[in-house]
Amino acid sequence: MMQISILVPYYKSEKTIEQTIDSILKQTYKDYNCVFINNNSSDLSTEIIQTKTVADQRFKIIDCPYQGKPN
Repeated sequence: MMQISILVPYYKSEKTIEQTIDSILKQTYKDYNCVFINNNSSDLSTEIIQTKTVADQRFKIIDCPYQGKPN
């Protein structure tokens, strides 16, 4: 089976991130990995992701450092 990657960028998404995770977990296709990309979020989004996915090795969080405003 072919593995797919799901990329989920987030920024201040604590109100919706749990629903996003639940939707991914309910998929019938199980051969995937999921990367959450933290776009310098300062709310509880990261903690929610960590709590909901701690036991599932398919999930990973990458922190994207703030790059400032584009020119």
